[in-house]
Amino acid sequence: MTMPRKLRATAFATFAVFVALSTGEAAVRVLSAYTLIYDLEMSRYSRSLKQDAGDAAIAFVHVPSKTARLMGVEVAINAAGLRDQDYSLTRDAGIRRHIFLGDSITLGWGVDKAQTFEEVIERELNRRTPAQILNFGHGNYNTEQETALFLKRGLAYKPDEVDLFYFINDAEPTQYNRVSRLSASALVTFIWSRAGLLFPRTLFGFDSYVDYYQGLYGTQSAGWARAKAALAKLKQACDGASVRLKVVIIPDLHQLKNYPFAREHRLVADYLRSLGIPHQDLTAAFAGTERPRELWVAPDDAHPNAEGHRRIAEAALPFIAGEP
Repeated sequence: MTMPRKLRATAFATFAVFVALSTGEAAVRVLSAYTLIYDLEMSRYSRSLKQDAGDAAIAFVHVPSKTARLMGVEVAINAAGLRDQDYSLTRDAGIRRHIFLGDSITLGWGVDKAQTFEEVIERELNRRTPAQILNFGHGNYNTEQETALFLKRGLAYKPDEVDLFYFINDAEPTQYNRVSRLSASALVTFIWSRAGLLFPRTLFGFDSYVDYYQGLYGTQSAGWARAKAALAKLKQACDGASVRLKVVIIPDLHQLKNYPFAREHRLVADYLRSLGIPHQDLTAAFAGTERPRELWVAPDDAHPNAEGHRRIAEAALPFIAGEP
């Protein structure tokens, strides 16, 4: 008995779609092997190096003792879930210990470990006096998560100083590391990211990254309210443990001439001032940069590259070192 015509047509169409999707998936995977594509790399980071924290305030942490190659560089996680060497809870006398809190910039996204601003600053501090810096940076963290992680794990290391590196999207609501089956598809991730660039208003409710970032600091913004509460909580915890707290504000690298987030930086600085937290805004260290893309890790990724990290380290070092 021959297959009915409609059934044959359906089977053929299904097979054609399968072949097209398979070909597309293979093509994007081949492309990503030779070209760094931000959304694909972030998806790989989420799948390979993140796990549930078992704590809603933290949401997710790194998988201990695991390594992945992301954005062309090795990201090695230690036994404590940090992109750093292993440190004991105790330390030798005479060594000043810092904890750096932050997001993917502090993690050193797309940059060799030795070239991250954390490593550069640690080397320079040791030229002055013995020092250790523990890098608590996690990609996609906000200020609330950074604070919660420090309270749960960082205090045990008994640091002398906590340095929080604040970026404008740290007022975002907490993102949870819920990896769907679809996110494992390079083709789906690629199409979704490109659609987001073409139709941000339709998909996300805003017209541009500028509108989005500025919107995070509206008077009704729950994320900014939670970020402020977290900063106050962090300040209280540090004061209670006799730990010095400092905040460094890192500028967005999309547009450095006529910087679009000066108002938002002032809001953050004013709030830090009201809490009595010493802070430094690094925008001036990047002001007037003619070609900011030269500081990006990839053409579609404005995270700072090695040169960007060098500039951050150079500008922040005197503040971190407590120099006048």
